[in-house]
Amino acid sequence: MQVRTKVKPKGLWCNDTPEFLEDTDGVMTHPRCDDAPSAIATHHAEAESLVERGLQNPKINKNYLDFIKTLSEDERANFLEFCEEKTKNLSQPVNDIEAWLAHKNKAGRNRWEVYYEKYLASKQVQAKKTETKNARDEFRRELEERQRQAQRAWEESQSQNLAENTGGET
Repeated sequence: MQVRTKVKPKGLWCNDTPEFLEDTDGVMTHPRCDDAPSAIATHHAEAESLVERGLQNPKINKNYLDFIKTLSEDERANFLEFCEEKTKNLSQPVNDIEAWLAHKNKAGRNRWEVYYEKYLASKQVQAKKTETKNARDEFRRELEERQRQAQRAWEESQSQNLAENTGGET
């Protein structure tokens, strides 16, 4: 008889035998544990974390968890905010955006990949808008400066003409 279990923080599990095997999906298997109900004693003072939820479906969530860890705190917050904004009008509300992102969509693609592509595209569009706005602002400043220079030059020429026409008396 084999017992499959997952280890959670603050959890204890059967350790009668030091032989534990790890499957490819990261689940630990204890080859011999005659008293399964008493073999796994868990204590959870806190709600299950995202990392723990990742263990429930490691082949999907592990990729998402690996991905999300690569982002800085600010980038992660911006990405999650983007996803929440994009999903707020779905027919079924998304209560846990990270759990939702960790699964596949109907087309079989990882949601987090789809939404990260959209996020990056939106950042590029925003960067181009900002670049265009900055270029437009710079062009406007140059025009205003040239206009001021032209105004000063005109005023100086008017002053010179007046001085010439009055014989130097102003």
